[in-house]
Amino acid sequence: MKTTIFLISIIFFTFISLSQEEEILYPFNSSYSGKVGYMNSKDEIVIPALYDSGKTFDDFNLYIVTKKIENSDVEYCALFDNKGQFLIGFENHYELINLSSYKFGYILVMKEGKWGYINLKNEIKIPLEFDYLGDILSGTIIASMDKFVTGK
Repeated sequence: MKTTIFLISIIFFTFISLSQEEEILYPFNSSYSGKVGYMNSKDEIVIPALYDSGKTFDDFNLYIVTKKIENSDVEYCALFDNKGQFLIGFENHYELINLSSYKFGYILVMKEGKWGYINLKNEIKIPLEFDYLGDILSGTIIASMDKFVTGK
């Protein structure tokens, strides 16, 4: 009897922990405005369709959106979590946010044409002063100031 109760308890807690996995959001376009937003698997809007483009990073449950500045060619990026909360807002004026090195805790950003790395708290880890800054590979980053580096 004790074994049965123990097994039922394990099955119950396993089911509860699996059901609490973080939800992945899915992009959608507003048929009215053409803007991008995100919804959950229950078709509930989590991130409203207010953005010009969006990119999903399922591995991290993070979502990058872009917004063009009116009467300008400038476009800024922001980063959301899967609950629709801004992690990195448009007020930072990042022209690019890249999560290719996020597994190391770093987010590649570009502002005013200069590259650097921040963390999820928007703390600068590598100053935004580089003309080129590559992904983190085996703990190494290729960087260049005052000119562009090519692989040649």
